[in-house]
Amino acid sequence: MIYDYLIENYGIKFAKKYYNSNQEAIKNIEKIIEIENIDCDFEKQDAYVFTQDVKNLEKIQKEIKAVKAIGGEAEFENSIELNLENIQRSNKI
Repeated sequence: MIYDYLIENYGIKFAKKYYNSNQEAIKNIEKIIEIENIDCDFEKQDAYVFTQDVKNLEKIQKEIKAVKAIGGEAEFENSIELNLENIQRSNKI
């Protein structure tokens, strides 16, 4: 959850450069793996942000809007197919 913050504090051009740099880094990693014939478990995966506090839903919605504003893909899901039952929870950071 960084793109809304970047847009608010540094502008949409900066946030878009940050996004594009991250996308380019992923492409570079894929290229290196292919060129060097590296046997590894690299694969692209979807990323999820979730909350157990309804107060955070607005922040998530703003982030989705921000990602879309810079040309990224994001959507709101009400449920996901992940087994989260065995997640250890802690109030300590």
